[in-house]
Amino acid sequence: MGKDQRHRLSDDTQRALTRYYLDAGAGGLAVGVHTTQFAIRDVGLYEPVLELAARTARDWTDRPLAMIAGLAGRTGQACREAEIALAHGYHAGLLSLAPMKGASIDELIEHCAAVAQVIPLVGFYLQPSVGGIVLPAQAQQRCSARDVGVDKLGAQRQGLVVRRQSALLVALRLLREAVSLVPDDVRISVSYNFSPHLAHREYVYEYPNPWRNSYWGVDQRRPDGRVTAWPPAHDPATIEWIAVDKGTLGAESQALLKDLLASPEWVTVFDQANVVVAHRA
Repeated sequence: MGKDQRHRLSDDTQRALTRYYLDAGAGGLAVGVHTTQFAIRDVGLYEPVLELAARTARDWTDRPLAMIAGLAGRTGQACREAEIALAHGYHAGLLSLAPMKGASIDELIEHCAAVAQVIPLVGFYLQPSVGGIVLPAQAQQRCSARDVGVDKLGAQRQGLVVRRQSALLVALRLLREAVSLVPDDVRISVSYNFSPHLAHREYVYEYPNPWRNSYWGVDQRRPDGRVTAWPPAHDPATIEWIAVDKGTLGAESQALLKDLLASPEWVTVFDQANVVVAHRA
């Protein structure tokens, strides 16, 4: 969470952090969990932090986002948090069951069903190492359509979550298909979500590098502030392939990509949805 020097919530820093996640291509935001810490509830910051994240996301991008709110506490508190999240445009909740330690399976199901009446639930916080509880298999089985189902979640809101999951599966299939086209050991510039799949090579850049300096370390800046000339390894003319997800790119990076692909120097071999793969002619 973004804080000032006196360890208070910094709206400017928190907005910048939210924008960073969105510019990095995040398909949504989970707020009120690890990323903003559970302790915000103890100091009256739960609603301010949720509202700030939702407002920043709406103001910063037109992309559809899955907005997930962390929900905690016994049933009364969790339902109040669900109402707050829903009021600020969140689509679903990630429910911490830590406060229900010692509850019976019936009590856990009643708790989950009560919260699901307010907002759809997409998961439960389970890790005992950080205060959670182990959810018995029987409880997980009963958290199904029969006990905490579409009729209680609301078909419209549940449909949004299902559509988001389907979209992610399609995106993953396209990503794998695109990666399979790239030869080993070529010099390539990729969007961040391609990096884990194409990093096992000597030269790989995170687009828009090396055409435009982006992120730390690639501009050859010395400790005294002087900038050295780009060595041959950072020469854009040496890049042989490009593999990007346009949905992760900002406006400037998209404009640069459009100019590159319009050049006769590049041949596009894959272009589906937002995923583009091209190599030099």
